[in-house]
Amino acid sequence: MIRAFLSYARCDEPFTRRLAAALPAHGIEPWIDREGIHGGARWSTAIQEALRSADVLILVVTPAAMASSNVEDEWQHALDRGTPVLPVLLQPTELHFQLGRIQYVDAHALGFDAALPRLAESVHRALGDEAAAQRARSGFGSDADLAGPPAGAPVAAGSADPPHNLPRGRSSFVGRQRSLAHVTEAIGRHGIVTLTGPGGTGKTRLALHAALQALRSFPQGAWLVDLASLQPGAGVVESVAAGLGLREQPGRPLEATLHDFLQERRLLLLLDNCEHVIDSCATLVESLAMAHPGLSVLATSREALRVDGEHVYAVPALSAPPENEAPPTPETAADYAAVRLFLDRAKAVRRDFALDAGNTADVVELCRRLDGLPLAIELAAARVKAMSPRQILDRLDQRFRLLTAGRRTALPRHQALHETLDWSYRLLDEPEQALLQRLCVFAGGFDLEAAEAVCAGEAVEDWAVLDLLSELVEKSLVTVDTDDTPPRYDLLESVRAFAAQRLAEAGAEVRLRERHLAWAAALCDSARDGLRGEAMSDTLDRLDRDRDNLLAALRWASTEGDVTAGMKVFANVIAYWTVRYAMPDLLALAHVLLERDTPAEQSLLRARALCSLGRQLYVRGESQAAMTLLEEAHVLAHGADGPEERRLAAYIEHSLLKFQNKREAAYEAALRRLALVREEGTSRGLGQALQTAALTASNIGLASRAEQLLEEVLGLDRSDINSVTLGTSLATLANLRMQQGRLEESLAGFQEALDVFRGIRYQQYEAGAHSMVAICYRRLGEPGAAAEHACSAIEGYAALGNRDMVAKSKTEWAASLALDGRTRDAMPILLNSLDYLLRSEQNLGTENYICLALAALAITCLDLDRGEEAAWIVGAAEGHLDLAVEDYDRVLEPLRTQAHAAARAEGAALGIERVARRIMRRVAQEGGGTGGGDGGGGSDETS
Repeated sequence: MIRAFLSYARCDEPFTRRLAAALPAHGIEPWIDREGIHGGARWSTAIQEALRSADVLILVVTPAAMASSNVEDEWQHALDRGTPVLPVLLQPTELHFQLGRIQYVDAHALGFDAALPRLAESVHRALGDEAAAQRARSGFGSDADLAGPPAGAPVAAGSADPPHNLPRGRSSFVGRQRSLAHVTEAIGRHGIVTLTGPGGTGKTRLALHAALQALRSFPQGAWLVDLASLQPGAGVVESVAAGLGLREQPGRPLEATLHDFLQERRLLLLLDNCEHVIDSCATLVESLAMAHPGLSVLATSREALRVDGEHVYAVPALSAPPENEAPPTPETAADYAAVRLFLDRAKAVRRDFALDAGNTADVVELCRRLDGLPLAIELAAARVKAMSPRQILDRLDQRFRLLTAGRRTALPRHQALHETLDWSYRLLDEPEQALLQRLCVFAGGFDLEAAEAVCAGEAVEDWAVLDLLSELVEKSLVTVDTDDTPPRYDLLESVRAFAAQRLAEAGAEVRLRERHLAWAAALCDSARDGLRGEAMSDTLDRLDRDRDNLLAALRWASTEGDVTAGMKVFANVIAYWTVRYAMPDLLALAHVLLERDTPAEQSLLRARALCSLGRQLYVRGESQAAMTLLEEAHVLAHGADGPEERRLAAYIEHSLLKFQNKREAAYEAALRRLALVREEGTSRGLGQALQTAALTASNIGLASRAEQLLEEVLGLDRSDINSVTLGTSLATLANLRMQQGRLEESLAGFQEALDVFRGIRYQQYEAGAHSMVAICYRRLGEPGAAAEHACSAIEGYAALGNRDMVAKSKTEWAASLALDGRTRDAMPILLNSLDYLLRSEQNLGTENYICLALAALAITCLDLDRGEEAAWIVGAAEGHLDLAVEDYDRVLEPLRTQAHAAARAEGAALGIERVARRIMRRVAQEGGGTGGGDGGGGSDETS
């Protein structure tokens, strides 16, 4: 059975339903069900899956359908995937030009009964089944022809085409349907159309397809003139005349002969590869276009011609799955043009190649790393004949040796990526070449100010950077995002690799890397004061834009760059690194950096860096390494005599004592630091010192004193308080009030803290605040709101890769579901998270969540008539459950009867973990499944 997706406008549903009912008799299984897709939402999962599985798309054509963006999305998606599209003309209308070239069935003229067998024939023929097509045709006569296109609709090139010299490509044209639509339409609207883009982006192939598409609009044909072989400065006029079959006439300029030929003619001139003779091309094109309104020019170039009336189309890279979305499956990855091109070209050299669970991620990453450039992707795909995608990806740092061996018949510069880029590079003047080389030291983009700071000097004057940068943008070697403020520039990865090669050959890499590091250090110096108060959010966003640059500067500093500058990048903006959770990359770099010798005059900076690194390592569980670093930092700070050194020494001493669990001594150190800050008489650092003292006071049971200190923090001018300090102070005070049973006040405090953390996008603390809000709502008897915030916490922790907190938040979510009466939903979640928590090596707070999970599980078992299992839990965890669910006594009261005494005793004998394992095993055996297993499959006595 052939699977057909029926695409239609809502108003045409009656006809479409009738058509769908009749198709199965002709061997066609239709899909038309849009129920549940609210408001015709685009690209719902159901529609995408149906389109992906369809053999053919049948389009019901009416004026409403041609005006529907949803319908257009559907047939464009089918064309992008290479799925045949068969229009059924139901009402007279002008087809989109992409549909006018496809054979179609005129249901309007023929009537439903006559059109249906023709549609069946068309479906079989489109799928290459000629025998089935003939059988379908027999229903209305073997001599019948398919209807032709409606009047005025463009059609495909065929035997009756106007004359032309356009080659017809043999390889498939993948992923350019939208670009083809834009360019073909532009040819009809504008006299001059120029396709721009970097080398290897597929400008020539797109231009050829567009010219063939538009051919019928030009009675005197379409003519390709390839300028690639011309030397710079050579005659463009001679090449154009030769392409049109013109010869020079004695005593008459060739350009005049060209003008004579174009009189009263309507033709399309395709000028390919104009960049190296751009001035001559521009002069000629402008002269011809102004004199001959019947002439249309389609040009390809690395830069625009810059002539009057020119429409410039920057050919985009092929789409690849975004990095910030869930990993694609083999099916969803093929929805992206870059992946489809790789797959198509890989199959050309290895017929059995296919995407699967083992190689999809590598193919996707390859397409991303190759910037979606068709040439680079095709060259990489050619390597699958002898290498796996993983091996190609691992060797991509050697891309200019790897990405070679293109088609033998292609121009030399199109046979290897290096030659393609070198062609563009040699067309630049010396200052442009110098700037391009220097820009390679940036990672993740840069703005004009950064380019001027790092790249100006010698062959590049500082006042000229903007003009040179603009030229590199025009020549498709630098990209620009004008939506950002200020505009951000970047290099494609392949261009960056080429420029880095040239920079190294010039012997200038060390100097430029040092200048980049100095710029990064200056940026962090200026940002330090902005990481507090109301400016913090804007400062974090500013540093976000250059995060990759900061990490690149640190990498250089950690190996051979300036150590002092590197420590500034790390220590001066530690609040940024903490909030943005870049720690895994950062800490390894900082560790290596601090193993290098530091100038003696930078002992304070080194002490700050050591302290920051030590505290972060301790939080990550590397306590021994953390203590070593903190002790060295304390020696450095304690040996100096300035006020900042004394404050830092007290802070480090507090950290050491706290991590050694010497709580009273840590509190005294915190008070000493607070006193030093107060003595200085400024507000800088006061909020953090107060908060540190409050947290330490709370840890030793001085709740009233902690509350006083926190109230003082919240009474400070908030423009002077670090937002992290403000948020954590609100959360700490809310926690104290929760312990005092002041739940309404606690909830308000956690919600305000949540707003603060959300405002600076501190994902870790935002997730934690959601978790605490969930607890407040649960204890206030609002399990629905509790479940909502628990889900937000799960989402936040999952994004951070924090599996322990995901399990704990799932426990909170399931407990809220259980208290809300949704026990069947709660059971598998509870068993899964409980299994994880029992195996977790993370001790902080785990016991409380185990008790919460057990209490909720007992309530769930009781509600599901599993009284014996609920009694086991009560027996095993007696005295603990009230800490988790405050009204557990009332809910579990039925289990305290004599009838359950034996089960309670059995649970007490087994203990918490073995009871949990026994319940998991029993539920799994009944088919309930926990998703977590039984933790080893042992018996009750050994589990």
